[in-house]
Amino acid sequence: MLLADLRPGASARVAAVQGAQARRLRALGFVPETRVTAERPAPGGDPAVYSLRGYTVALRLSLARQVEVRA
Repeated sequence: MLLADLRPGASARVAAVQGAQARRLRALGFVPETRVTAERPAPGGDPAVYSLRGYTVALRLSLARQVEVRA
């Protein structure tokens, strides 16, 4: 499952980060085994807000599709 597929309120653990922006995503804290929660989408649906490691971050769906998660 991809991070972009998480519904608001759902949580999962990061399984892998792939793609052109993988290094940036890892720097933001999206590393394997990190618990991440989908908080809410923006009014237009993109970007979406996620919480992890005690902070929130807004990611465009194109970036969220580069993060693989598992329940």
